[in-house]
Amino acid sequence: TTDTRYTAFDDSNWREVTRIRLHHMMNNSAAFDVGLHAVINASPGAVRAIGPLKNSTDFEDFQRAAIILDVDGNGWSDRFHQLTHFATPILKQASNHTAFFEHLVAPGHAIETFANDLSDLEARGLQLLRDWQA
Repeated sequence: TTDTRYTAFDDSNWREVTRIRLHHMMNNSAAFDVGLHAVINASPGAVRAIGPLKNSTDFEDFQRAAIILDVDGNGWSDRFHQLTHFATPILKQASNHTAFFEHLVAPGHAIETFANDLSDLEARGLQLLRDWQA
């Protein structure tokens, strides 16, 4: 996993890494099946502390989901521009990063955003899920 603030993760900072926080936060989520499938640039102690990893999801399987969650790494995720081609709504982390295609993104249509600090993620996800089921 990658993060906007850290290039390497160790015992002192792994709890602050956004994607690792998300991995732990969503363990008992009613809205999301979220997890890490690989950890890079991390000390052995950090990898052990992160806990069990999940299997990777094939790219085509994103189309079967009710919502696709997209979280920044070193910048906008590499796959974001590809995910926008699916009919599945995307819940995207609000970001200060820019990307070459950002001006084409229309929040509130196929893309919804959640707070950069993840504080409203569960609520936003549950609302999108209710809307999808309606």
